[in-house]
Amino acid sequence: MHSNVKIVFMWQRIQTLYLAIGFALIFSLFFCNFISYEDLTSSGESVSEVLRYRSMRGWLYPVLMVITTLIQLLVVFLYKSRMVQMWLVIFNALVLLGFQTVVIFDAVSFIRAAAQSGIELYRISYVTSVFPLVTGILNFLASRNIMLDEAMVQSASRIRRSKRR
Repeated sequence: MHSNVKIVFMWQRIQTLYLAIGFALIFSLFFCNFISYEDLTSSGESVSEVLRYRSMRGWLYPVLMVITTLIQLLVVFLYKSRMVQMWLVIFNALVLLGFQTVVIFDAVSFIRAAAQSGIELYRISYVTSVFPLVTGILNFLASRNIMLDEAMVQSASRIRRSKRR
């Protein structure tokens, strides 16, 4: 019974919601397309093409996705040790911003290469390519709230110590 109360309390903190949403976004990249586009063939037919995250750049995308997903899942459950949670959240946010930079670079490179090879792209869908950025922003918001929680706990500890004297 006692552990159930702590789990309920964990979900009352807004940073846990930020971290859980970020986990869902990053985890969804395993199943999403990097870029899906439609190409016009010489006969005027439209051909749909898809590039998946897990097949991009050899090992870089899968490794970044696994690392950021595991850290994101871990920090959701580190609510008892706020300082470790805060530093891991900040580290993961920085890794996610680097991941976002690689995603943007690859998207721009793909569009340029398609233009140079004469492929006419007329509908490009890359909504998921901003998921690392959104998760990084959510992580920075979560770290701010974790710091506020830690400051509140430290303040309450000082008040309790001063009342004992």
